[in-house]
Amino acid sequence: MSTTFAAIRTEQVALIRAITPSSLASVSFVAALDERNFRDWADANPTACFRRFSIRDRLELEPPDVSNADVEWTGCREEILVAYPLDYRYGEGNQRDLESVLREDLYLLDDQLGPYGYDNYSAAVATDLEVAAETMENVVILVLSYRLRYYRDVNAQSYTAMQTSAEQSFQYTAATATDSYTVTIPKAMVDTSYVVEPNISAIGSGGATCDIVGVAATTTTLTLTCGASLAIGTVIDIIVRDR
Repeated sequence: MSTTFAAIRTEQVALIRAITPSSLASVSFVAALDERNFRDWADANPTACFRRFSIRDRLELEPPDVSNADVEWTGCREEILVAYPLDYRYGEGNQRDLESVLREDLYLLDDQLGPYGYDNYSAAVATDLEVAAETMENVVILVLSYRLRYYRDVNAQSYTAMQTSAEQSFQYTAATATDSYTVTIPKAMVDTSYVVEPNISAIGSGGATCDIVGVAATTTTLTLTCGASLAIGTVIDIIVRDR
């Protein structure tokens, strides 16, 4: 069966979105909109970038091993970039706990995308994994680079739009502390066809975290219920995205 890099990338986006993280599981993997350089965007928006990911074609030309007029056996190298803010959300161990989360996510991603995830692809193999962790001023970028091997459809349209979700990010700062805290945020900026994904983290003083345990939305308001006490001044990062 023949395919294209764009079709493989679309499969990978769906696979990554479906992963349930081992730690901080309330924050899922979210595909970036890729409106600008992903590394630059993540470093400029650390509070909104946790587990955002981007799949990039490194645009290396690999001559086909076998080719005819319609199909050729070839390959290319890609990069999967995942952002992690440098803050206190990972635990009291700070950098050590961040490294633990990076390794956990690395194994989960490779299980789905690498050789163990062979059956997840309709017409491709991802091999020769190279891994790096790029530390920037405000974020760490986890980089997984795979060599993709596949039968390329020579006559297929080379570009297929990656299915990303339109989304808006904003923040709420807690004014009081309570064991079960509900914030109601005007939803006028968001089209009523949008839904809420609980990809939300709350960072308190001393690195305390607050997981969102309830989400309720109406046409005019968005209500988030937290399952732990919030320190005054806690900043809650909120992402509203269209499925």
